[in-house]
Amino acid sequence: MHKRSMKSGGIKAGALIATIALAGSLAACTTAAPAEEVDEEVTFVFPLPADPVTLNPALSPTPAVQVPASALFEPLIRITNEYELVPALAESWEVSDDGLEYTFNLRPDVTWHDGESFDADDVKFNFENIMELTSGGGVIAGALNGVEIVDDLTAVVSLQRPVGAFIEILTGQKILPEHLLADGDIVTSDYNLNPVGTGPFQFESFTTGQSLIVAKYDGYWRETGDVDKVVFPIMTDANARAAVTQSGEVDGMFAPFLGTTAIVEILKDPLLVWENDHAGMQTIIHMNFNTDNEILANVDVRKAIYTAIDRKGISERALSGVTTEPLSMMPAGVTWAADPSVDYRKIFPYDPKDAAAELDRLGYPEGGNGERFALSLTVSAESQTAIAAAELMKSTLGEIGVTINLETMDRPIYLEKVMANRQFDLTLWNGYTFQDPAQSVANYYTCNPNNIPLTNNSGMCDEALDAVLKQAATATGQDNRAEFYAEAQRLASKTLFAAPIAEDSARTFVRNDRWDNLDGFLAVEGRDWAALTSKK
Repeated sequence: MHKRSMKSGGIKAGALIATIALAGSLAACTTAAPAEEVDEEVTFVFPLPADPVTLNPALSPTPAVQVPASALFEPLIRITNEYELVPALAESWEVSDDGLEYTFNLRPDVTWHDGESFDADDVKFNFENIMELTSGGGVIAGALNGVEIVDDLTAVVSLQRPVGAFIEILTGQKILPEHLLADGDIVTSDYNLNPVGTGPFQFESFTTGQSLIVAKYDGYWRETGDVDKVVFPIMTDANARAAVTQSGEVDGMFAPFLGTTAIVEILKDPLLVWENDHAGMQTIIHMNFNTDNEILANVDVRKAIYTAIDRKGISERALSGVTTEPLSMMPAGVTWAADPSVDYRKIFPYDPKDAAAELDRLGYPEGGNGERFALSLTVSAESQTAIAAAELMKSTLGEIGVTINLETMDRPIYLEKVMANRQFDLTLWNGYTFQDPAQSVANYYTCNPNNIPLTNNSGMCDEALDAVLKQAATATGQDNRAEFYAEAQRLASKTLFAAPIAEDSARTFVRNDRWDNLDGFLAVEGRDWAALTSKK
């Protein structure tokens, strides 16, 4: 722990301190103190919009879980901002010529936070037991043949068929400890709220509604920066999150946790924040139709509704130009997979008059009160950009006689009611492109009979589309895979049981005047917390 001179005139953080009840921890970082040398913990503060539903990264893809998980856990391989694959828990790896066998050579000096050694048993356990639970690991789990342990530091993964995005998908799969999870039910384990990882920080405490705190792990396998603790205050109010970000009372913030007005203001202030903007790592405001609804079961009704949504207006007005109008199911930033010939701006141009005429033709004329039918539109309370989009959707759809009953729900309720039990008509939520379409975009369109959250919860299974997406995931070479994704985009435009509303880069803001080594911290996948260093 180092000493730092704390002088008067520091940032006022009283409101934040009261909010998270951590005056002692944050005062050292953000409040004024006498001009003298004091022992001080270096603390990094990064708010979350809701309590994490779990601290096990395999069980939830939501940012409230994944942001802190990136400080506690690590993958076998990382992916950089330049999409370069670099070693993490795996020191090196080899691939057989036929793409069916991957040999991982593990680091010899890695320990779990409880002091146990990380080894090939952990790798085998994760491939055979954890991969199938994750939102991005299903492609690998479905192709897995087995894992052979050659020795403590060598594991050979065998596949039944090639998986073109195998390594890219692995960069999003954080490794969990075999010795703590092998003998029980992973989903209900006490471990999920008392996690043990191999990352640069270890779990210290979690107080519901207040904060999650992680502390520097002294046994970490590589050199780290000077951060002693990371505090994740739970701040459910979006206005409060915006205020503390703009005033400098916190050190970092994930942009989707903010409303668009705050994002626009922050983007104007590059001296205070470092802004990460990777075209290939995008936030998608994604809409699902519940096809169990008799009205929405008709594909022509779905297309008419989509045509009546002013996607350009949502991006330009409701979202203040922060987002862009989407072209298709494939975000434009994923340039190698996006087919420019499938352009929803041309296939489904915004035309409320035509949409109204189509609904008349389909047997849904306006009644005496001007209403054709009513639909619920449900949004998670933490998805500020989705809420802004939903409010404009309500207005524009109302103009053609489609009444929208807008409801926002706290994240846990939303996941249970909307995602798991499909109690909705329309829903908007923030999805992410991650490292590869097979890990993200494809999940929003593949068949989902078990209602896995944050995937395709429309209730519709298009077998042709499902098959093409699986081919795209297993094919080798981007050119070959791109052909399958082009066909998938064409098929998705015909069925339209899910549709994009807006696209945005997955920005993370950090106080540039306080912190160094931000490139690694703001990596495409997760965050490399190890290098994060304060400016002394």
